[in-house]
Amino acid sequence: MPKDQLLITDRAAARFVLDPGKRAFLAPFMNGGVTISEAANRLGVKLNLMAYYVHRMTELGLLERNLGASGKCFRAAAHQLLIPFANTRYETFGAMLHELAQMKQFTDYTGQALGELAQNWGIVFRCDNPSGAFEMSFAPIVNEEPSPIRVQQLLEESRPAFWVSGDTLCLDYPQAKALQRELFQLLLRYKEQNVAKGQPYILLLGLTPITPQE
Repeated sequence: MPKDQLLITDRAAARFVLDPGKRAFLAPFMNGGVTISEAANRLGVKLNLMAYYVHRMTELGLLERNLGASGKCFRAAAHQLLIPFANTRYETFGAMLHELAQMKQFTDYTGQALGELAQNWGIVFRCDNPSGAFEMSFAPIVNEEPSPIRVQQLLEESRPAFWVSGDTLCLDYPQAKALQRELFQLLLRYKEQNVAKGQPYILLLGLTPITPQE
């Protein structure tokens, strides 16, 4: 049986997992033993390319042969992989989050989902909260004015299922902790509803305190 968690201290293995293009080749093996051919079919790549990456991942200790399957199947060495920040190439934790949190993919796919609608949309800035921070939102423009009411059109069944929203909230610590827990429970609730053949969606949930700049 694979381990529950693998601590990756080897820098070459860490670089492999942190590279999204290479990490994709590991995905077919994360939920059990599969053959090289099955993995290639799932990813839509050539068999010899898949075989190369299987060999490389085995060298790095990320894959292991699936015992009892005549050595023809491979599986991930653990159900989850843990890479210490010290073993990454990033100078700051913030830089790592910026690259790995799928920010660019999220914005790119959001633009695609909006399609032609984006031509009649704009960015709204306002500052009406005690913190003095600006809030940014996106809204359709009607007669040269933002029309937030029309944002509700995005919730109609005929519109794509996407949402972009952000705000600066002034909360006391108990309120912030309550929101943190609610966001976590929301994520868990929908993870339990995952459908194997469903449409993939990027979901970004975040909450962070604003530290005054010195």
